[in-house]
Amino acid sequence: METQANQFAALLLMPPHVLRSELAKAGIPDLAKFAKLAELFEVSKQALARQYVTYHREAVAIVHVRYGKIVGSYRDPRKFPWIDVARNQPVPRGSSYHDAGPGAGSISDSVECLPELWLSVDGASKVGAMTEQLLWQQNGYALIMLHADRIDYEDNTPDYRQDVSWRR
Repeated sequence: METQANQFAALLLMPPHVLRSELAKAGIPDLAKFAKLAELFEVSKQALARQYVTYHREAVAIVHVRYGKIVGSYRDPRKFPWIDVARNQPVPRGSSYHDAGPGAGSISDSVECLPELWLSVDGASKVGAMTEQLLWQQNGYALIMLHADRIDYEDNTPDYRQDVSWRR
């Protein structure tokens, strides 16, 4: 019942047609723009995260972290089905999260990362490139935005990573 109440409140505070319009204006996924949207709609970053990943055109996931451990993640399973993180799991070693973190409110640059850090093996094979960006918050919290550039093999382009017939 609480989940339904949160979903209803999100729809009232961030109407989908208005949020889609703001996301289109903002362009590519970016945590600085994300933070401004939270201010614009007067909602928490966690409330916005749920809606952001649902209504953004790009394949985006947001991982919520506290003191190096994953608290949860937000993603739209239709656009970002392959994330491989679990609650209380440490942030993967190769993540830029482990670079010295600045103070609360600081936002890192978006940097390319290995998809295998965050995704299942099958998922990583469907991603051409992936970036991560961090928003440092208070009390050890951080948000990590993952942006995947999907490879669409449905256009009859062969997947050479899967097709090994060329080796014969």
